[in-house]
Amino acid sequence: MSESLKNYEGKRIEHEKSSSRYDLIADFVRHGKPKYTEAEEVSGQLEGVLTEEGVEQANRIGHELADKIDVDNERVVIWASGKNRAKQTSKIIYDVLKDSGVALLTSSSGGDRGVRTRESLRDIKTEATDPSDYTKGSPFWDAIYYANKAGEKLSSGEDVGFDRWLEFWVEKDSEGELPQKTESPEELKWRSVRVLTYLERIARKIKPEDGKRLRFIVVGHEEGVRDLLEESFGVGTKKGTGPAYAEVVEVGVSTENSGSRFDVTFRDEKKELAFDPKSRKIERIEE
Repeated sequence: MSESLKNYEGKRIEHEKSSSRYDLIADFVRHGKPKYTEAEEVSGQLEGVLTEEGVEQANRIGHELADKIDVDNERVVIWASGKNRAKQTSKIIYDVLKDSGVALLTSSSGGDRGVRTRESLRDIKTEATDPSDYTKGSPFWDAIYYANKAGEKLSSGEDVGFDRWLEFWVEKDSEGELPQKTESPEELKWRSVRVLTYLERIARKIKPEDGKRLRFIVVGHEEGVRDLLEESFGVGTKKGTGPAYAEVVEVGVSTENSGSRFDVTFRDEKKELAFDPKSRKIERIEE
């Protein structure tokens, strides 16, 4: 056996040993790289389809997940966001896992969801003299557009930019200036904690046949794990600190009588979080 194969096999065995104590494991996967139509960009209804690179990323992460799943002792459930880019990613992962002999309990079928045509969009004219110059068709994307136009800066000194929308979103919320009907970071955090609560309850109450452990693959979006990463590592909001396309945040769930523990692994670093199922409060366990 070559040295590289020995190293790989050693890491695989070590991973199996370290994860054997968990009642349930969840792999949170960001979707692959997407592209958007003009109508989606104008309306803010960003469904997206994967680019060629995004398809390759989804295939790669599917094989990486297949390599670390214990096929003899784990059964896999796939959850996916309703957005097209996440559903397409999950379908690719599903096909890879199925071809690899992984026991799957559920899957996502993929498929497209329609968006409004450009003619039906709520276009807002800017102050520009060119009448064809329109902003995004949602209050939040409009706010970013006008912030860019006015030369606003983030607290970091960076330009706002659509690619720094997470930072803009969090800062505007802290200042009480989020546009109407924009979901706040606190609201999204509550949804994220609710997912973790469901997983914790499943870990406590559902035991697959033959004593096998459940493993969830949750395909979603960068903001879906932002609070988990901020709580664990202090990263996730600023550009480049959250998961890249098709990158995984692994969460091992260990249930206890009075509470539970989440072991969060991201980019080969691991942190422990304590979870109170009654209050749904999550706190980092200091080393």
